[in-house]
Amino acid sequence: MLLQQRPVLSNIDSVGWSDGFTETQWRTWLNLCAVSGQTLEIAGDLTTLGAERCARMRRVLELSDPARRVWCLDVPKGRIEHAPALWLAEGPRDRLVGIFNWTDGPCTIHFHALTQVWPDWYETMDPVWDDGRTHLNPEQVDLETHGSILLGSQND
Repeated sequence: MLLQQRPVLSNIDSVGWSDGFTETQWRTWLNLCAVSGQTLEIAGDLTTLGAERCARMRRVLELSDPARRVWCLDVPKGRIEHAPALWLAEGPRDRLVGIFNWTDGPCTIHFHALTQVWPDWYETMDPVWDDGRTHLNPEQVDLETHGSILLGSQND
């Protein structure tokens, strides 16, 4: 549990589609499922979804690996208002970085802590979702409300 004032324990063993999610929120949910490594199945009536959404959920299952070591870089001491913004997952074959805006407004995420852990992240990691929307610089990224980015790389 991450938030002492408003505890939450996500049920991410199963991923699906909710009509209550915006496209941005759904992408953030998929990114959390992938980087946490805990997604085991797809649930729900998939006959109502388009091929692109089904393909994204399939890709999350491919990315989800419970053998990866997962940790967060920006967990402050004491009470926190939002879940951590920088999630890292490293396994024998690859690594993922999830960058999340859990706030109710746009925000800027800085990469100082990430650069200290993986100095080569900017040169070696690419956006997982090849949709042409992600253009990162090595210092920071601006994310829309509840937005996120998922980066991945293969280990040599």
